[in-house]
Amino acid sequence: CLGKKLSPGVLRGRNLQSASAVPQVIYQILEEPFGRDEIVGGPDIPQTLEEFVDSIKGSNRPDAKTFAIKLKNMITLLEQRTRTAKIQEYLYRHVASSSIPKNLHCLALRLAHEHATNAAARLQLPVPELVPTLVNNSYYHFVLASDNILAASVVATSLVYNSLRPEMVVVFLDDDLVVQSDLSPLWEIDMNGKVNGAVETCRGTDKFVMSKRFKNYLNFSHPLISKNFDPNECAWAYGMNIFDLEAWRKTNISENYHYWLEENLKSDLSLWHLGTLPPGLIAFHGHVHVIDPFWHMLGLGYQENTSAADVERAAVVHFNGRAKPWLDIAFPELKKLWT
Repeated sequence: CLGKKLSPGVLRGRNLQSASAVPQVIYQILEEPFGRDEIVGGPDIPQTLEEFVDSIKGSNRPDAKTFAIKLKNMITLLEQRTRTAKIQEYLYRHVASSSIPKNLHCLALRLAHEHATNAAARLQLPVPELVPTLVNNSYYHFVLASDNILAASVVATSLVYNSLRPEMVVVFLDDDLVVQSDLSPLWEIDMNGKVNGAVETCRGTDKFVMSKRFKNYLNFSHPLISKNFDPNECAWAYGMNIFDLEAWRKTNISENYHYWLEENLKSDLSLWHLGTLPPGLIAFHGHVHVIDPFWHMLGLGYQENTSAADVERAAVVHFNGRAKPWLDIAFPELKKLWT
């Protein structure tokens, strides 16, 4: 296909003894594996065939070797993206589809495909002055999250957009909960300078759900954990949280989070149990403001001993756990809350 798009004299073979050696040089470079230290990607590599053709047609036409290297970089980059997209699609089809609602599952597939095939979808975020108004009233920000990697990136992007706005309070809503009350009073809560407004999970009438402390999530037999944390400290819940981004900027939460992820890798993933909450407990340690349990009722996805009266009183009910309400394994008496 390149032969029809490029003019006959593009490949000059300036560094070769004869023009007949041009194909051999190209094939040789294309067949050579990349060395370990070679970096594939970067801003100079064409993102599409059209960009590649335009770069070759420029005034500084390359010799055959340079042409082949540039072509190989582009092909390898596209292969990597295609492979990544296939892996993402497999995970979403065979893993995520069994744990997230169908509409979010399909959205994730579409976003993954768009990112892999559309160069425009991989552009950087616009500069602040070009960011549109996301909502009519900038005082209210909601972020809908999901338990998969792609949706987490959507959450991160939403937080970036919100950080460009004058009001910096975000209400974080997980994808497996039902909102039953007006949430506007959340913005009237005085966070006392804290970053994360959350419901504690160590006090409450439901001793099975509301009995979680740091020792339930972190490995206190490891000296790095036992030296830095109290095993009896009360844990808190992800799913319905208030985040003060202005207060967040004044902390080292993000750096602390990455530090502990690296330490966990060095310790063969032995610092905490699998899941997203344990590193969150560490990262936000000392930065959590406790809010009333009315705002976040937990456990509807892993225990069925939930009274109808308690459910009716809660502002938000959360199906955290494996028994998601859209799955066959959902508890029948709780599934109607979702439907």
